[in-house]
Amino acid sequence: MSPFSPQPDLIIFADAQGTLAIIAAEIVALCGRMGNVELVTVNAEDDAVALVKAGGARHFLVAVESGPHRLDLFHKAVAAGLTPVSAVHPRAVIAADAIIGAGCIIAAGVIVNPGARLGEAVCIGIGATIDHHCNLGDGVTIGSGCHLAGGVTVGRGSELRLGVVVRDHTAIGDNVIVRAGAVVVSSLPDGVIADGIPARCID
Repeated sequence: MSPFSPQPDLIIFADAQGTLAIIAAEIVALCGRMGNVELVTVNAEDDAVALVKAGGARHFLVAVESGPHRLDLFHKAVAAGLTPVSAVHPRAVIAADAIIGAGCIIAAGVIVNPGARLGEAVCIGIGATIDHHCNLGDGVTIGSGCHLAGGVTVGRGSELRLGVVVRDHTAIGDNVIVRAGAVVVSSLPDGVIADGIPARCID
């Protein structure tokens, strides 16, 4: 990790791949919210919060691909007294009454419709749509081009990959992975991997 240059206003935690962190940094820059932004690569063994505190940052954003890892870092940083920020692209459309939790990353072209609720450290990819009264748990990852119909619930730490479609009023459990292109027409229990049209549990 490179040493900090003048005291950063915002630290963005990145994983080794770094793609999500670069997107998040671009969104933050477009919003003009923070001056000096520092990307810090972390892994499971890093004491990321101690590193941030040593650098003097007061604000943070966790931009790692894994929802559970993202949420773990989020909670550690909050417990250490740091303040989370969200990165919402200017070209995302967020309903006035939608609730967006702390530490979310929302990419360009995303639509979040009325009555929707997003938990903490949720990540939504380019062009995804979250329809009315959907409820996304903490640490959820919604891939680019996903479409969630009204009243869908997605549990904590779950991941819907590229282009997943979910039927209205469907419940997806905690720590579920739905593979790219699947169409979910019935509820999925905790901890499964689902694929296909219609989506079926394969693990």
